[in-house]
Amino acid sequence: MAEAAARPEPSAGIRGEGSRIVRNSAFLTAGSFAGLALGFVSTLLITDRLGDDYGLLIGAQRFVVLFLVVASFGLHPLLVRALAAGREDPGTLFATVLVVRAGFGALFALLVPGIALATGYLPDARWLLLAFVAIELLGVISETYLSLCEGFERMGRSALITFSRSLSTFLGVVFVTLRGGGLADFVAVYLVSQGVQLATAMLLARGAGPRLELRVDLARVRPLLGEAIRFVAVGLTSSALGSLAVLALARLATPGETARYGAALNFLDAVVVLPILVQRVLLPVFSRLWVSGGAQEVATRSLHVVPALLFPAGAGLWVLADRILALYPSGAFSDAAPVLRVLALWLVCLAPSYVGSTFLTGAGRLGVLVCVNLAAIALQGLLLAAWVPGSGAQGAAGAALVAFAFAAVAQLWACRSMGVGIPGWALLRTAAAALAMGAVLWPLRDAPLYATVPLGALVYGLSFFAVAPRRGFERRLLGELAAAWRRG
Repeated sequence: MAEAAARPEPSAGIRGEGSRIVRNSAFLTAGSFAGLALGFVSTLLITDRLGDDYGLLIGAQRFVVLFLVVASFGLHPLLVRALAAGREDPGTLFATVLVVRAGFGALFALLVPGIALATGYLPDARWLLLAFVAIELLGVISETYLSLCEGFERMGRSALITFSRSLSTFLGVVFVTLRGGGLADFVAVYLVSQGVQLATAMLLARGAGPRLELRVDLARVRPLLGEAIRFVAVGLTSSALGSLAVLALARLATPGETARYGAALNFLDAVVVLPILVQRVLLPVFSRLWVSGGAQEVATRSLHVVPALLFPAGAGLWVLADRILALYPSGAFSDAAPVLRVLALWLVCLAPSYVGSTFLTGAGRLGVLVCVNLAAIALQGLLLAAWVPGSGAQGAAGAALVAFAFAAVAQLWACRSMGVGIPGWALLRTAAAALAMGAVLWPLRDAPLYATVPLGALVYGLSFFAVAPRRGFERRLLGELAAAWRRG
């Protein structure tokens, strides 16, 4: 009760921002839920069909993504922040960004195969690297148009753009699977679906905001690149932090171990889609409120919500790992349960990290993010070199877990120094509710998922609100959502 009494009520302006965040998150969630389901099924089919060859696919994909920042050049968050804050003419900025990205895309197309050749990476699958270069270049162009929708906070259009890729990928994967296709066929599906997304993005971005007068301002290029270089550093270090485990497995272990790691990682990627959508909503909000005031309060409230989504998911993945991996029809990845259990613990680290890194980006404190990522990369590299040769995929997952835990703590420390309140007791309450859910599910871990998953959600919900303060933020948020639902 003392905690509830000491906590200030949110201002009317912040309540309005909360309504905007909830509305935009709802648009993204509603539009992306079907895409998530289709993408998840597609990934399961591809992984199960390819077996050890999936290790080649994910190894090539993560290598290309590691250098993708050269093509994107950190311009997506820069463009979103500039449009959200209304800093300059959007048509000139958009056209200039598009031209700059075309130039850096050409550099990216030369850099990736050159580095692969120099380092001897995947010598028997160079064609796979070239294919993913083409796929990611189409994605960079799509992202530029997507930036218009997110900068103007038209999240419904943003969700439709990403859904178009999920739908076309799903249809292509089903077709290839039924015909007994292989690695090359699935890569062709990725290429075609990326083209579909680009066409959809170009169509929907036209009406996302005010009518744009497209004009390339060459004088704007140099200051634009000077501002973007900080985002490049953040993007490159973040990409390296997320891809290092896969790259280490590709060099220090067998394709089978890489595939085993990827098979477990697929379920983690499916879980974090919703917080990533919230992250996309929060970036323009933090960018706008950092100028006018209130960004710290929104960040504090977000640190209540995002962990409440991810902590129970982590507990569920840990307890039900064997049943979840049985979703692969062939049963080839049943031995990946220990890997999935380690990855499930990531969610405890990723929950506050999503809010912290987005707040620091919106506030323009990119140097802090780069320093944190570099330290986490160094730590992860040392652990990978020590653990992967003997423990394979499980060692890689453990090394990544330690590195992400370090990054999460450092980001929260930086946010706290900038005025963000860290709701420690709320995080502990959320963790306690997730543990209660796990304790109930553990004796039932061999039961079918269609029974255990709803039961786990019910137990978590009851536990969460049983320990929430009577006048705490969680109950107020639920009341506001219920009132909004009644208003339609």
